[in-house]
Amino acid sequence: MNRIDLLKYPQFPMSSETLAFLQDMVTLTAKLSSIGGNTYILEGCELLSGNRVSPGTLVINGEVLPFTGGLTTSNVSIQESKDSVQVYDETYADLYMNRTAVASTGSGSIPWSSFQRLPSLASMAQSLASLDTALTGHITDHTVAWDKVSGKPATFSPAAHNHAWSAISEKPTTFPPSAHSHAAGPVFIGWTNWQGGPANPQGDGMIQVVVTKIQEGCYKITHNLGHVRYIVLGGSGVNSKVSIRSMYDINANDCMIVCSDDGSANDCNLYFTIITM
Repeated sequence: MNRIDLLKYPQFPMSSETLAFLQDMVTLTAKLSSIGGNTYILEGCELLSGNRVSPGTLVINGEVLPFTGGLTTSNVSIQESKDSVQVYDETYADLYMNRTAVASTGSGSIPWSSFQRLPSLASMAQSLASLDTALTGHITDHTVAWDKVSGKPATFSPAAHNHAWSAISEKPTTFPPSAHSHAAGPVFIGWTNWQGGPANPQGDGMIQVVVTKIQEGCYKITHNLGHVRYIVLGGSGVNSKVSIRSMYDINANDCMIVCSDDGSANDCNLYFTIITM
């Protein structure tokens, strides 16, 4: 900011230029009022009884002006008066221009409701600190009561999705088997003659079996199990010794078996069992 060294000389030359320099410095300082905006209450102007406002200081269009007080129901306008100076019997007219904000109802006046009181720096700092505390509380981990959540859906229908194994938390490190049991599977016991045909069951007949002779020592077993978890065992010891040696081409409803005998010319029935697993 500009300054004048008034004590540099014992006889300081006070002139109109010096006073203009001082006035420019004051005008520059008055521009600080723009920090608060264009029109507001700078100080004073307290509400009194009867809708009255005490005197104070207003900023109107960036200009700092004293306010003489008035009613909150009225408007505010700028009143200007000029004073003359008389020196050595000579009058210098209209030298001092006095500008004051007054309550009025005339045209061009500003409604009192347009003037807002600016908070002090101390109160602004306190408000910012409270806001920072509130925001910090919302940013950090916190919980909200379920009944306080608005716009939540009435139902939660899960959509088909997958999760990477590594993304699943709190998964067990081992999977010890719990105590349980398995029901025994059905067992077929029956027989057919050496030519094949529907097998005659020895039991409840839940499993339906047909034996088809493919060639000597090779039979196709057709059944209604519907899975491949089974084995076929059997043979015969009447008139000839026959035994089932192997299974192959095992399917859900049929398989092939290979039989061997003792080489005699005697025919015999084939007794066998199907054990499921």
